[in-house]
Amino acid sequence: MKLLTKASRGAEERNEATLVSMQAAIEQFRAVEVKEAEAADRSARPLVEAIIELDESLSRCRGVIETARNRALEETSSEMNELRQRLDELFATQSWWRRLLCRPWHDATKDLYSARAIETQRSIFDALLEGYSLIEKRLHRAMAEQSILRMDCVGKQADPHSMTVLETVSNASRPAGMVVEEVRTGYYWRGNVFRFAEVKAVGKI
Repeated sequence: MKLLTKASRGAEERNEATLVSMQAAIEQFRAVEVKEAEAADRSARPLVEAIIELDESLSRCRGVIETARNRALEETSSEMNELRQRLDELFATQSWWRRLLCRPWHDATKDLYSARAIETQRSIFDALLEGYSLIEKRLHRAMAEQSILRMDCVGKQADPHSMTVLETVSNASRPAGMVVEEVRTGYYWRGNVFRFAEVKAVGKI
């Protein structure tokens, strides 16, 4: 009995020692996993930053193109109105019977030329914007795959955990703290704030 008791105690001590060793090994493995995850995050950050910068650049370029498109259409429309006026002035110098006979042709020519000029400008910019849309869609798919998400701040309350308020503005029609403009877009990565948004918000009245 004494021998059995002694052997049993020895087995228990060995088992306890084994459990301690296993627990230490598990903790070591967990520490390695955390370090590997941190290393993977550090190595991925430059890629995430590059994707974010590309997304910002495309967004700014789209805004520039849309502004140029609207300006070009306005200028073309203004030029066409001036040209139509000059054509009417020239037409008014013709004899009454020529004006009577040629009025339908004259009006149709003005309308056709004006519409063609404006449509040419519109089609050029629309084709360029369509190409940008294709690039943006591919980029947004890549962002989704990498769990990168743009912040949507305008119309929401300023959040100190994800936004930096650069300026407060007066606006009696909106509650204090509401974001009215994004100065710089913020981004989430894997559910965490990767870059704070810089915004303008309504101040206290």
